[in-house]
Amino acid sequence: MSSRVLTPDECVLRNLLDRFGETQPQKTFARFQDGTEWTYAETLRRARHISGTLHRLGVRQGDNVFCWLPNGASFIEAWFGANYMGAVFVSANIAYRGGILEHVLRLANAKVGIVHADLLPRLGDITVPFLERVIVVGGPPAGSFPGITLYEESILAEPSEPAPLDAPIQPWDSAFVIFTSGTTGLSKAVLS
Repeated sequence: MSSRVLTPDECVLRNLLDRFGETQPQKTFARFQDGTEWTYAETLRRARHISGTLHRLGVRQGDNVFCWLPNGASFIEAWFGANYMGAVFVSANIAYRGGILEHVLRLANAKVGIVHADLLPRLGDITVPFLERVIVVGGPPAGSFPGITLYEESILAEPSEPAPLDAPIQPWDSAFVIFTSGTTGLSKAVLS
């Protein structure tokens, strides 16, 4: 059995989105519960756009981006936008609150996050480590949180060029962090 490292064109999300967005632009990539569909071209456009927005907020290649959203189009936009610029996508379970949420945010070590409006109030119940800028989707930002600047979802619609890369994204570069269920203790961060 031979083993080899996949090339960036075979496994790096940015490269795959670029390739499929250009070679099969009108083919359906995703169909959502509400009936909305994205083609590969639309998915590529969204990933490039979100990467540029994140870059304007200070995210750079290799940085962590915190995502606290339910499954759906906004989640995919955040994930693909972060990975398109070579950032690490850190998603958290929407059931988290209190001490477990604070623990996860500490492990996430992200300055920029994308959070659903319904979850935002839970940040007021904890000390929020690291987060400085949060894009609020799914409703208007409510409340204020010391040290955190809140942005309305409309920032995602502002014109934006794709984030530049400092170096090509490699197959071994980190792409996301997931958290264990925490059945024997606090959730642990798994880097992939």
